[in-house]
Amino acid sequence: MYKLEIAMNLTIVEGNWRQLKGIALQQWGRFIEDDFLVLEGRQEYWAGEMMEARGMALDESRRLHRGTAS
Repeated sequence: MYKLEIAMNLTIVEGNWRQLKGIALQQWGRFIEDDFLVLEGRQEYWAGEMMEARGMALDESRRLHRGTAS
C-alpha cells in the first residue's frame, strides 16, 4: 500500500515537472520567435496539468476507499 502512495505522489511530481518544462519551452519559443516551440510548450504544460489532476484524483479516491474500508 505504501508503494502505491509513493507512485501517486510521483505522478503528481511528474505532472508538476511537465508544467515547468512547458512554461520553459513557451518562454524559449517566444525568445527565439518559434511558434511551434511555443505550441509544444503549451501542450507539455497541459499534459502536466492533466497528469497532476489524475494523480490527485487517484490519491483522493484511495484515501476515501481506505476510510470506508476501516
